[in-house]
Amino acid sequence: AELYGSAKRLLSADVEAIRERLRDKGMRIMRPTINRVLAWAADAPSPDPGGALNRRIWRDNLRMIEHHSRDITRYERQLTGYLVQTPFVLLLSIPGINVVSASGYGSEVGPITNYIKPSHINGRAGLFPSRYQSDETDCADGPMVGGRNARLRDAVMEVTMNLILHNDYFQGWSALRDKRGWSTKRIRVAMANRFNRIAYHMVAGQMLFDHPCLKKRHPVLK
Repeated sequence: AELYGSAKRLLSADVEAIRERLRDKGMRIMRPTINRVLAWAADAPSPDPGGALNRRIWRDNLRMIEHHSRDITRYERQLTGYLVQTPFVLLLSIPGINVVSASGYGSEVGPITNYIKPSHINGRAGLFPSRYQSDETDCADGPMVGGRNARLRDAVMEVTMNLILHNDYFQGWSALRDKRGWSTKRIRVAMANRFNRIAYHMVAGQMLFDHPCLKKRHPVLK
């Protein structure tokens, strides 16, 4: 789309010429992929009258995205410089956790020696339901408690959402609870507590261990 801009121009190009232009842009692409794109171009409808303007807007947006992507990469490299000085770097062995979320989690948790056991992280973040009791009334499944460390809670829940999206083990764990009728809130809070237990043992022990949600040391080294 960026190099040719229209189906007609794409069809006039040779497959090898397309591959060469893509290689010049630093992209590797297989011939069958180009053939599929050319097959689409052969059946493509006539362009919209405003197509040229839309393409210029799209290219401007693409340049803006590329610019911000370079900035994000630079910031992530700077964060990595701090992260590798702490045992929280081991969290990168968990698919779904990147430099940003590991750094955010580590900065909000702070020194792991401040916690005797993982439940203390859960308690500080307020990752448990509030409870209302009066006489014989006992409502033990209210909203999450207030007055806790909101920044730590946000960091943990951000990691939890990433694990649901990108970690096969936690995807399966979540889907199983969903079929059992658990609410979305209950699943996410339970998963956050589970992650804190895993993270505590990794960071406090300063080593990886055998768990189905983890890969080995390769993602950390990468």
